[in-house]
Amino acid sequence: MRLLVLALSLSTLSASAQLKDLTSADLPPNLVKDLSPAQRELLVAALHRAQGMACRESAAQCIMKLLDAVGTAAQLVKSGKRVDEVADAISDKTTPLFGGRPPPSGAEPSERLTLKVPPTAPTLGPPDAPVTVMVWSDFECPFCKRLTGTFEQLRKRYGQQVRFVFRHQPLPFHPNARTAAQASMAAHRQGRFWEFHDLVFKGTGPATPDRLFKVAQELQLDLSRFDRDSQSGEVDDLIQQDIDEAQEVEARGTPTSFINGRKLGGAQPVEQFIRLIDAELRAAGKEPPPRR
Repeated sequence: MRLLVLALSLSTLSASAQLKDLTSADLPPNLVKDLSPAQRELLVAALHRAQGMACRESAAQCIMKLLDAVGTAAQLVKSGKRVDEVADAISDKTTPLFGGRPPPSGAEPSERLTLKVPPTAPTLGPPDAPVTVMVWSDFECPFCKRLTGTFEQLRKRYGQQVRFVFRHQPLPFHPNARTAAQASMAAHRQGRFWEFHDLVFKGTGPATPDRLFKVAQELQLDLSRFDRDSQSGEVDDLIQQDIDEAQEVEARGTPTSFINGRKLGGAQPVEQFIRLIDAELRAAGKEPPPRR
């Protein structure tokens, strides 16, 4: 209960100012059930050291952010990470896991990575589009759900000027995320990834196997093939490849987007994407659509 009270107060105070009073008894049991007492104390120490976890959104969103932070930290502790590594990973100074604050006005991502589009990745838009937006996402991440609305606005604005690429990063503390990723790729094998993607994100409730199967039914997929592909090792290997590459490019949280290789973390406002995409179009000698 005290963790929820703490989260409710994040709308005005930084989490680092409040987490100093957190103890292992305040941790959600379902997120730390696999940790030893020593690991729980290490987790609390990491939370105490985390900086920059401000939340300026609704109370429900603040609670979700904090629980996601604790879940992420618990997985890192379980994997043997040090206190400082865990603290860094849940701080939006280094990893905007929570759809955190937008970059300051005028700020530009400084590094450009060369990202190849896997031939098996779901894409939307022409391969020769001057701008590619690649996003690592999770079907049970509330901030990924919010970003789908942003991408719909971008698709309407830019049309064939932008190609969208979906990469999988099912976070380990979202219980149905990997199953949903597998199901989406099974739908992709029948040419219906984006319809499946939209129905899962626009729906309500957890992405349980039963709900995923109903989405497949609604899309009139070949259900025997869908079920077989959802459980295939080949599909799961593709998802693991996305997860591995996410670590390589330091896309530790979801959603993490790259605009022609330039990183933009979190569920940022549409204006942040427009600013970067317009700059990329101009650099390619293309005129961005007029502002309305």
